[in-house]
Amino acid sequence: MRRGFTLVELLVVISIIALLIGILLPVLSKVRYSAKINQCQANKHQIGILVTAYTVDNSGRLPGAEPIPVGTGSNPWDVSTQLTDDMIDYGLTSPRVWYCPADDGYLQFVQEKAPGWGADNPFDDLDDMKRVFTAGGKWKHHILPLSYWVPRQNNKGNYFPTIDGTLTHPDGWPRTIDDVARMRNPIATDRISASPAIGPSNPNLASGGHRAKSNQIESATRLYADGSVELVLGSEVEARSGPGITAHANYFAFY
Repeated sequence: MRRGFTLVELLVVISIIALLIGILLPVLSKVRYSAKINQCQANKHQIGILVTAYTVDNSGRLPGAEPIPVGTGSNPWDVSTQLTDDMIDYGLTSPRVWYCPADDGYLQFVQEKAPGWGADNPFDDLDDMKRVFTAGGKWKHHILPLSYWVPRQNNKGNYFPTIDGTLTHPDGWPRTIDDVARMRNPIATDRISASPAIGPSNPNLASGGHRAKSNQIESATRLYADGSVELVLGSEVEARSGPGITAHANYFAFY
């Protein structure tokens, strides 16, 4: 006569399954997190390809150096609409390349700038991008979910990000593919920002950056003018722009 499982045997099997799940879940979580960081690097690399194509046709000048409309704040994520238009002309097909999936704040950014867009309404086409980056038409410039470090003019004619608001003070941010600064300072980084109230001393209190379960920034990505992408540890992240650091900045930006 065939015998079924006893209660003890069932409990043992259930316990083994629960144990295996407990072992596998952290591993799967780590794999998903690593995949997000890899995608973040791939997105920066894609932007680098578009930038390189632009410089070839524009005498080595990096995109985004155009003045931006009146009313724009002087922060690394404030750019002219011409920058995104240029990237579209050179092959940008998805707005998601601007984002870092390892940054849990990116969907919040979308939903804040254009309510109704985000997780429940896929952010997949270029029309979505323009609506989000202008907060549904509220702004005449674009606010990116990354920091873009190519100096450009604000609404008062001053250059930023710079030290004194002009280009008379060498600050090391590259404007052309031939600038010496292109090898030591990036042109684009993950958007890690903090309000003046938080200040520049503790990046972990800022929003953005690669974070797993902790409140610590574990890593961040940097894109250089030559198209190379660097993954840096959170301990290397520090304030590069903001009140008292660069001219006209409203918020602190880190990389």
